[in-house]
This record gives sequence, structure tokens and C-alpha cells, in this order.
Amino acid sequence: MPELPEIEVVRQSLRPVLEGASVRVVQVGPHDMRARGRGRSARVRGPWMTAWQLLDGARIDRLERRGKQ
Repeated sequence: MPELPEIEVVRQSLRPVLEGASVRVVQVGPHDMRARGRGRSARVRGPWMTAWQLLDGARIDRLERRGKQ
């Protein structure tokens, strides 16, 4: 797992590129990225799509982090 200073460097690097930008494409993968096979990802795809579509055209005001995330 990355340490806090590494995460902050990534945040600072992405900040000038992402802040003020608009979301053009949202790609949703399986909820559990460790999952293998079609069953789990197929279940997640349906109900999540509506929520993710709300991001279409949204503007990124600021890039923050919480702890190491």
C-alpha cells in the first residue's frame, strides 16, 4: 500500500490537470476489482449505471484526498 507522501505527490501532480475539467466519459468496472468471472461484474453493471451517468458533464472543482486514499 502506498504511503501518505506518495499519495500527496500524486494528488498534487493531478491537480492542475483535473481541477476545472469536465467529465466526458465514465467507465465502470466490477465493484470488486479482485473478482474474476462474469457473474459479479454483470450484477454490478445494471444498478450502478444510473448513478454513474449523473457524472456525465460534471465539472471537477477540486481534487482532495482522505488519509491515504
